[in-house]
Amino acid sequence: DDADDGVLKEGAAEKSPSGAERRGRDEVTYDFFERHLWPLMVAKEKPEAAFAGLGPKELREAAAGPALQQAVRKCALKPSVVFREIVSFIKGSSAALDAAGGRLSRDEYLALGRKMAPTFDRSDGDDAADGGRAEVWEYFLRYEAWKAAYGAYDVMDAAAAIFAVIRDVGYPGPRIDEVYVDEVQDFTQAELRLFLACCADPNAVFLTGDTCQTIARGVGFRFDDITTMFFHLREAQAARLKAEGRTLAEGDCVQVPEVNKLSTNYRTHNGILGAASELVSLLLALFPASVDALAKDRGHFDGPRPLLLSRSTPDDLAILLVGSDPSHSQIEFGAHQAVLVRSQASKERLPAAFANALVLTIFEAKGLEFDDVFIFDFFEDSPADERTWRVVTGCDGSGAAAASGGGGGDATDEEAAWAAQIGGAPRAEAFDRQRHALLNEELKMLYTAVTRARVKVIIYDSSTEKRRPLFH
Repeated sequence: DDADDGVLKEGAAEKSPSGAERRGRDEVTYDFFERHLWPLMVAKEKPEAAFAGLGPKELREAAAGPALQQAVRKCALKPSVVFREIVSFIKGSSAALDAAGGRLSRDEYLALGRKMAPTFDRSDGDDAADGGRAEVWEYFLRYEAWKAAYGAYDVMDAAAAIFAVIRDVGYPGPRIDEVYVDEVQDFTQAELRLFLACCADPNAVFLTGDTCQTIARGVGFRFDDITTMFFHLREAQAARLKAEGRTLAEGDCVQVPEVNKLSTNYRTHNGILGAASELVSLLLALFPASVDALAKDRGHFDGPRPLLLSRSTPDDLAILLVGSDPSHSQIEFGAHQAVLVRSQASKERLPAAFANALVLTIFEAKGLEFDDVFIFDFFEDSPADERTWRVVTGCDGSGAAAASGGGGGDATDEEAAWAAQIGGAPRAEAFDRQRHALLNEELKMLYTAVTRARVKVIIYDSSTEKRRPLFH
């Protein structure tokens, strides 16, 4: 949960099997990383040289201090980018499980191909100040040091420890003949390796997901990487069998799975799918290695394109929604309608007009569907700044098509009035893959929000500048 600060049983005591009292440990979620670790990492101080002897509570207070927060604001690298490199590649890749200590070495990380780890080139140099992988590696070392100072752990630590036990003594649990994984894009390769290690037949695994919905913090997922993982597992199995002088029937060997690409959507109509497809086109144009290239989704029927509300203040919005005459309200909230926001804090800022609505964060709504979805202040609450959003202005096929659903054709009177109201297209920002890496996450987040709807999508945003590139 994005509202959780990552603390598990903080300060709580529990009893061990022997009856002794022991303290709970902190799990490093993304929120914990960003709030409590990143400021200390950016300060470039080592735990033994700074804040020596402080406990977790004092370290949190230090991380929230003005000096370290100022350092965070000046840092060119975004915390989400560093967190993803650590969780998905340095510690969460399949190769990391097989490496000493459950993590890649510096040389192995720097040598990763761009298709697997697309934010940085493998050639990004040895200079830790160049903003490339060498700098990320330095942040990783600080991360591990400060994590230890907190007495914390992350999911990849747990995955490596469990995998080491299974590798040494085998899986001791009840027999598992088949494994089915939905929303597979939320898992790292290391976690998927654990599923394979627990399954009696590594070929009896069914995975399904959508790389455009990879919004779990820290996870970079592509189906191509999964097929590559199975290929390496097959090669390792063949080498092991040869060394042991054994053979297996072809059907018993690890197989590289076939990827079936689905393009027919039975839930959503073409009006919404058109807008979603434009977001996918932006992802493919800007971050081609971060998603799997698929045919555009198609539905069985047409429907209204997303409605963009131009009102720019909550008071105006309240009048627009309920007004003095409820019969003219554009939205009727009920069991099949939902308001989607960026965070738990965003829920607290909603106008009173939404008092009786079902309000969810986009993370909470993932995997769910509703007839009508109202997306509130997506751009206003986005960590990406206005200049980052202006990148999409320079992409072919963005502009009005991305916001309106890509219907094309001559503008209606309503569309002409809308264009006049929001003005011309904002000046395009030159794209830099590293500096604008956050846009990858943001476009996937918006795609996930839009595709929660079966019938109608309504988008309101109070940030006229940040919304403008996609609204235009």
